[in-house]
Amino acid sequence: MKFAYADPPYYTMGKKMYGKLHDEAAIWDDKQSHRDLITKLKNEYPDGWAMSCNPANLYWLLPDHDDIRICAWTKTFHQIRGTTNQFAWEAVLLGGGEKITNASQWCATGCLVQ
Repeated sequence: MKFAYADPPYYTMGKKMYGKLHDEAAIWDDKQSHRDLITKLKNEYPDGWAMSCNPANLYWLLPDHDDIRICAWTKTFHQIRGTTNQFAWEAVLLGGGEKITNASQWCATGCLVQ
């Protein structure tokens, strides 16, 4: 089994946050790079994958991916600053894995019975 977790820089933050550390950081300032990463994860990690992203970007990240689950990673602390929106959570996208069609495949603790 192969599983992947991706945590790319938020859209438009590649060069600003990581430009001095990595020559190719600016690729994350392009929406298509994030979409391509999702496609790569889906193709190369069918057993399962996860990717963190900014919840504000979900509307343009997911139109072509109706098979992806959205989970919430809640932050116990976030800065209060003068912006119109504050997010105290980060979206974590989940994909791949085997579909469970029979509830009896799960044990009482939530593990998959094989």
